[in-house]
Amino acid sequence: MASVYTNDLRLEEIGSGEQSGTWGDTTNTNLELIAEAFSFGTEAITTNADTHTTTIADGATDPGRSMFLKYTGTLDSACTITIAPNTVSKLWFIENGTSGSQNILISQGSGANITIPPGDTKAIYSDGAGSGAAMVDAFASLSVVDLKVQDDLTVTDDVAIGGLATVGGTLAVTGVVTANAGVVVDEMTLDADTLTATDTFTIDAAGDITLDADGADIRLSDAGTQFGKFTNSSSDFVISSSVNDKDIKFAGADGGADITALTLDMSDAGTAIFNHDAKFPDNAYLQMGAGSDLSINSDGTNGRIFADNGNLTFDVASTITLDADGGYIWFNDGGTTIAYFQNESTDLSINVHNQDRDIFFKGNDGGAAITALTLDMSENGATNFRGDMLIGQGKVAATSTVGSLGIHGGLTGGATPGRIQIFGKSTDNTGATYEIARIEGKSTSASYSLSGGITFLTAVNDGSNNLTLAEKVRILDTGGITFNGDTATANALNDYEEGTWTPVITTSGAPNTAFTQYNDGAFYTKVGNQVFLSGMFRTNGVTIAGASGHVIVTGLPFASSNANSGGVNINSSGGWTASPHAGYTSSSQIQLTYQLLSSSQDIVSLPYTALATGSGLKNLIHIFGTYRTDS
Repeated sequence: MASVYTNDLRLEEIGSGEQSGTWGDTTNTNLELIAEAFSFGTEAITTNADTHTTTIADGATDPGRSMFLKYTGTLDSACTITIAPNTVSKLWFIENGTSGSQNILISQGSGANITIPPGDTKAIYSDGAGSGAAMVDAFASLSVVDLKVQDDLTVTDDVAIGGLATVGGTLAVTGVVTANAGVVVDEMTLDADTLTATDTFTIDAAGDITLDADGADIRLSDAGTQFGKFTNSSSDFVISSSVNDKDIKFAGADGGADITALTLDMSDAGTAIFNHDAKFPDNAYLQMGAGSDLSINSDGTNGRIFADNGNLTFDVASTITLDADGGYIWFNDGGTTIAYFQNESTDLSINVHNQDRDIFFKGNDGGAAITALTLDMSENGATNFRGDMLIGQGKVAATSTVGSLGIHGGLTGGATPGRIQIFGKSTDNTGATYEIARIEGKSTSASYSLSGGITFLTAVNDGSNNLTLAEKVRILDTGGITFNGDTATANALNDYEEGTWTPVITTSGAPNTAFTQYNDGAFYTKVGNQVFLSGMFRTNGVTIAGASGHVIVTGLPFASSNANSGGVNINSSGGWTASPHAGYTSSSQIQLTYQLLSSSQDIVSLPYTALATGSGLKNLIHIFGTYRTDS
């Protein structure tokens, strides 16, 4: 009869009459395998395998035979391990020593499997039932008299303790702990629904702390007296002060000093009292009133105050200051700019933004609303007075010295002639008002025009402290200024101007070269239609190739009325071949001459060939004279 391996340890069972002379060796091997069944063995699982089979070898050493079997290897998913053959009935202590944080499932046949989490060890036995074989957790219901745990005890299901249990280390319970008589931990007692501590009670969580009150209230008490509560009101979070007229305060530390940052005053309907600033982000609104009647907003650059439902009133005990560093204070209506104040180099400018819109100064005269002054922007800012305009308190002393002046009267509407009188007042004689200046005019419905002009007068002392008036200067409405009572337009001064001009020496014929020159100063004075010239200038290194005609000077400040309307005297020096000494105006230029008259009584123009050429300072001219202009 041949040997067989049908036992649970897969030992060789020698048949009758078998292995003559080697029986001892086989027996020794069997004894070693029996010892291996009580040993520690390890078996590696192929990396990331989902299934693995451990087969206990027949009559040969094998880690699957060991009582304590440790599986190693790296897994990325749970792995099902089948221990064969399925007829073996045996006890194992199996450890999941794999890496990758994956479970292993111990199986034998189609029966139950046992799951071992990573790092855990379980006592498992197989029933050896063949194809339907099952694995069983040997300690699924372990009964002991005394259980001593020298390190952590982790319980993943219910713990029922009928007597006293002493735990010297950490007791980790993932299921329910039922203690009908209460739980005492040092100075803290948990009994029924009350947790009592005889000293300071600390809750310290590495994560979050959740307070879950199905009754919607989390109450805060001191010595049994409630002083506040948190309430869930239709998912609104309500913080309440429970004692009448007692405040809610938000406090902290600022630089080591205790402060109350915010107080909600419950004795004053919840008035919020801030210890310092209240800051809002860009584009947020500070809103007041049930209908957001007043709003304050900043878009990050510009600030705005809105009173969309009514008026905005500034009521102060002292001064209202508008400080605009940009120099503008704007007045808008519905977002449209109407007018603005402007700082122009510390001067105040009042501007109407829209075209042809006026500025009105209004008041109340005897109970009637009036427009006292209108600045008409469609008439270049024409000033329209209603009634008198008085500025200052003017007077004229006996010595004829003029003091401060007043303005009286106005140009009225309609076709009635009006006047503005500037006056002084005598204080040493009759006290009467004396006229200093008079602006006479006549208005029409379309515009205002002056028909009488402006007259300036002076008060004269006659030697007996009697003041009389003498007309001195009159500005005509037709243009010009007259003196001492002369009102004739022909005698009026109508223009005056002073300035400099830039003379240019050139030629009348091609190529009309404007020669390089030194301008040593050229000036003019214009009185009425007469222009008075002076100047000194010279050329430098003149090139005249291709020139023709005669020498002229251009650049007059005003065009001449007509040819030969003026003349100039010329002093010359330098390299002239024919030195100029006179000239006459023609249009906007001066034509130079080198003799007064020729033998034929004609004015001889200075030819271009008279210009000296070459380097250095040449052709010096000192010119002065006068001519007439229509400009």
